[in-house]
Amino acid sequence: MAAIIETKDVAVVEQPEPHTITAASPLDAAPEAFRGALARRGENRKSLMAWIRESLVRGTDYGRIHVVSKSKCDRGNDCDNPRHFSKDCLFKPGAEKIAGMLGVTPTFPTLPEYEKAALAGVELKQIILRCHMVDAGGRIVADGIGARSLEQDYGDINKALKMCAKSAHIDATLRMAGLSEVFTQDLDQMKADGKFESTAEVKIDPTLVPAGKHKGKKWLEVSDDYLHWAATAGRCPPALKEGCKAEMDRRVAALTGGIGEDKDIPHEVEAGVRG
Repeated sequence: MAAIIETKDVAVVEQPEPHTITAASPLDAAPEAFRGALARRGENRKSLMAWIRESLVRGTDYGRIHVVSKSKCDRGNDCDNPRHFSKDCLFKPGAEKIAGMLGVTPTFPTLPEYEKAALAGVELKQIILRCHMVDAGGRIVADGIGARSLEQDYGDINKALKMCAKSAHIDATLRMAGLSEVFTQDLDQMKADGKFESTAEVKIDPTLVPAGKHKGKKWLEVSDDYLHWAATAGRCPPALKEGCKAEMDRRVAALTGGIGEDKDIPHEVEAGVRG
């Protein structure tokens, strides 16, 4: 309804501002506007896909992962059977390139909560991070999520946070650009975690540390403090925990003479400690 505003000289009729009607669904938009939006986005998507094909480098930005167990095929990346490989996976460098080209920045709104928990000495077992892709105007244009168990990284919270953030970033990138038909999630780390290999098929060398930050080292290179920590920490994998306990027993026996002169202490003999 119009309002009448009186002044000393004249009465002015103030007209109400027209209301803008927002469609509840894109399908409720005017047909011409809807067709125009579809055509515009279709052309933009074609341009994006052409840029991805021209700019992303296979093996660096994306690639296939050999997912068949070693017992069935031990050729790894040299395998020539396409059925032994995953669909193309988007890697972190590729996700960063796409985000940069589209002018968006990945942010992690839940990350500060984990920082506070770590500083407070809270023992973390699982990490779940959300990634928001934010444009130059500060608007969230897409989001993704990543999860990680600290057991996967043997209690290394720094590595777990980085891997979780990478997973969330890639997920958000795939959602933002609608690229799930082209790429899947980054399976490289999944392979490194052994999710494509049967642990029963892996032969463990008893002279080497089987897991953790000292993986592949000889037991004699590991400090007593680390052995004690890993043997009692609840989040360590069983193979590492049992190996640390066995090495501690060997060291105690060597000091107390519990092992006869005619019996070998495997790791010490190999290292030339016993003369």
